[in-house]
Amino acid sequence: MKPEDVNHKKFETKKILYNGNGFSVAYGIWEGGSHVIAMRWNGEGEDAGYPKLFAHPVWFIIPDDLMIPILKSLLEKKESKKEEILNILKTKY
Repeated sequence: MKPEDVNHKKFETKKILYNGNGFSVAYGIWEGGSHVIAMRWNGEGEDAGYPKLFAHPVWFIIPDDLMIPILKSLLEKKESKKEEILNILKTKY
C-alpha cells in the first residue's frame, strides 16, 4: 500500500519523509495539534501493511524524545527527502 494512501482521522499526513524497502516515515499532525513523525510497514498489493486497525492501515506515532534521532538518521538514507527533514528539524527544534 502506498504511504500517501494511509489516512486516519487522528493523524493528518503532511509529508512522506522516507519511503524505501517497504517501510515509510511520515510527518504530520496528531489529533489536530501536535507535530509528530509516524512510521509503518507498507505491505504490497491488497495487503494493508502494518500497523492496521480493523483491517484499515494506520501510522505508528513516534514519541517526541525519539523524533530528532530518527530524523537525523534518515538524512543518511538515499530514499529520504533530506530537504524536508532539515526543514522540520529547523522549524521544530
